[in-house]
Amino acid sequence: MLDRLIQFFHETPAPDDDGRVPALHVKKVILAGFIFVVATVGAYAIGLISLTWPVSELSIAKSGTFGDSFGALNALFTGLGFMGLLVTIFLQREDLKLTREELSETRQEIKIQSKTFQQQQFEESFYRLLTLYKENLSTLSVINPHSAHEKSYGIEALSVFLTRFDRAWRKHKNYRFSEKLDDQEEYVYLLFQTCHSVFIRQGRYLATFIALLAMIENDNPAPERKESYLAILSSQLTIYELKYLLYQSFIMTDAAPIRALWQLSPSFGQRLATAGLPDGHRKSFEFYWECVLPISPSRSNPMAQGKWKSVRKRTQKRKRSLSEKNLAVASQVAAQKLEHGPDLQPPSPLRSS
Repeated sequence: MLDRLIQFFHETPAPDDDGRVPALHVKKVILAGFIFVVATVGAYAIGLISLTWPVSELSIAKSGTFGDSFGALNALFTGLGFMGLLVTIFLQREDLKLTREELSETRQEIKIQSKTFQQQQFEESFYRLLTLYKENLSTLSVINPHSAHEKSYGIEALSVFLTRFDRAWRKHKNYRFSEKLDDQEEYVYLLFQTCHSVFIRQGRYLATFIALLAMIENDNPAPERKESYLAILSSQLTIYELKYLLYQSFIMTDAAPIRALWQLSPSFGQRLATAGLPDGHRKSFEFYWECVLPISPSRSNPMAQGKWKSVRKRTQKRKRSLSEKNLAVASQVAAQKLEHGPDLQPPSPLRSS
């Protein structure tokens, strides 16, 4: 009954206004209040007349007395007015509560939109700077070792640097990064000098790469997505770029962001671990900069070593047995040809089942 009464005094929202709060139907409320007042006064008057019936005299004085009898309704209507005031305050409170909720939702939506806009701006700047990095890489040049009048550019130039480095390091192939401190220091010194003499610092190329790292670290509005952008960056680098950046971070004192990259980023750590870096060079880097570089995961066969050997011996034994049988069949066919002539069809060779 109460639910029906509430629904009667509220407007029915449109089907597309699912989140709208139903509002009071003002005309229905006024009409119901008017009917209530008239019915109350009429019922009170009828009650008075029924109590004083039959009326013995109709005069102005008696009418005034009859009118004064309605003074008892003043207290009733005053109480009803006070209750109406309380209801009004309660309704205003509910409206203010709904307004605050709507404002809170609006602020939340604005925050989400602002964060999305900031993320879009960051990604646009990130890919623009990544494009600039590739352009700087393409302009990197070195004299071609096969022709003094030609130059190699981009990744090919880095390949030339690495080839020169390998050729220069062969002169020190007798040195080992052993457990002796003196041997370690000599090895690190020779490696540092070789890198410093071969790898010419490409300032603009390296500055652009470091700027990319700084942008991901400082300007990213979503820190939890930092590694995803580093993964994108690492996927764009070739093995030549990785090695060049590693050796440059080995000899450059201002390449701390690149050195931190090898340790803190799983994406770059995995790429570096599979780059084929010599063990002595990795240990030298760790010794000189007091850090730890990722190590390539083991590529050994997951099958137990004893079982693997057993399978290998069994396979080799079967191959020898089949080879001996095929050789025997071939000898038998050759002997039959000598006896019966060349038209004899040889039996099919044995196959491994």
